[in-house]
Amino acid sequence: MQIKRFIFNPFQVNAYLLYDETREAILIDAAMMSTQEKQIFAQFIEDKQLILKGLYNTHGHMDHIAGTAWIKHKYMLNPQGHQADNMLVETALQHAKIYGIEMEAPEPVREYIDKGHFIRFGNQELEVRHVPGHSPGGLAFVHHKNKLIFSGDSLFQLSVGRTDLPGGNMEQLIQSIHTEILSLDGKYKVYPGHGSETTIETESKENPYL
Repeated sequence: MQIKRFIFNPFQVNAYLLYDETREAILIDAAMMSTQEKQIFAQFIEDKQLILKGLYNTHGHMDHIAGTAWIKHKYMLNPQGHQADNMLVETALQHAKIYGIEMEAPEPVREYIDKGHFIRFGNQELEVRHVPGHSPGGLAFVHHKNKLIFSGDSLFQLSVGRTDLPGGNMEQLIQSIHTEILSLDGKYKVYPGHGSETTIETESKENPYL
């Protein structure tokens, strides 16, 4: 499986495009805001001749869902995410204004996924895990074959997601990280929603929050 990381918008969100030899692909977090960012993404899809099969939200904060309406319009894909983050999606424009950012209204989530679901495309499979705390509906996606986890804004390199936003809960976040992420083999590589990659082993031993 191939991983293309795009860094989008003023919040420097990691948006991950996953694809394999079948040319089927999925996008984790449609974070593109500007016309240039949308063009960069579309050009990569075109150059690689990929078939975008799915769009998945790790959570509903505005910086991670800014491009969902554009993806819906261009690729005819509905974003999928956890139902508990609907309130965040619905208030995304108000949150953007707080930061002085104008963005397109995000596409509502009408297809819900939760712990126990699996995402399948091409010859790939990812397990969905519910990791609440940064947001009520935070999700992580685990590719067991390659020992990878896309952690959204729950776990970062030597840090964790902030919990001072609506629906945040630090105690819940730490517990869900231990249960749903650190329970994996230490060799699993972590691809977070912001910043650099890390490993389960590193975070288990060195993360001051854990």
